[in-house]
Amino acid sequence: MTEKKAEEELLSGEIRGEIIHKRGIGRLVGIPTADLRPDQGTQLPGTGVYAGKILLDSEEGCGEYPGRESERYCCAVHIGPCPTMDSDKAVLVKIHILDFQREIFGSRATLRLYRKIRDVRSFDSASLLLAQIEKDCLEIRRLWGMEVPLASRLTMDASIRQAVLGDREIYLSEKEFAVLYLLWSHPDISFTKENIYETVWQEPSNQSCHAVENTVYQIRKKLRPFTCGHETIKTITGFGYKYSGS
Repeated sequence: MTEKKAEEELLSGEIRGEIIHKRGIGRLVGIPTADLRPDQGTQLPGTGVYAGKILLDSEEGCGEYPGRESERYCCAVHIGPCPTMDSDKAVLVKIHILDFQREIFGSRATLRLYRKIRDVRSFDSASLLLAQIEKDCLEIRRLWGMEVPLASRLTMDASIRQAVLGDREIYLSEKEFAVLYLLWSHPDISFTKENIYETVWQEPSNQSCHAVENTVYQIRKKLRPFTCGHETIKTITGFGYKYSGS
């Protein structure tokens, strides 16, 4: 679908508000989110996950929006409670801006919603939630005609120990291939370093996982030149690693 066609599907009026600082759980697990506090009296649409666009206010301001066109970004928007991560039933507006790294706490912003992707639901684990968010982001990229990161096009063949990213073969050592294949073949699962060590090295980890850390470092080093800076293996703070294809 073209961007022009997608924009014809505007679901609601603009949602104006301020980006506020919350607990920062999304950043810890590799999917940073911005929390929007809507202006008083704002009518929100039904709960769900939406494809949207956000415009961050600038000092200049112009035209239809209070910010510059260059400050308009595609995003995934969660409206509703967050049952997997929090027992609080409060309706939140959480935004993951695609291909965006800046700190924007305290900024004023305008949000537009274009298509509902799915309903809000509870997942059995944080890793399952993260996998679903990555699928949501991939669908939204395709909706807006955005480039899909090369990491989403990684293919692996264990029978010949071959890894191909896009149209490039990536040469990995035996242990590098085994670690990457374990994560790649289980994209919905976050593995502890101990899990990885005992599966790949086939011996007790004894709480020493430097070999896993060094192997992940080498894999990232080999893949990074072909993924536009996207980290194919995400660090789950305080836990371990998981494969990230989007």
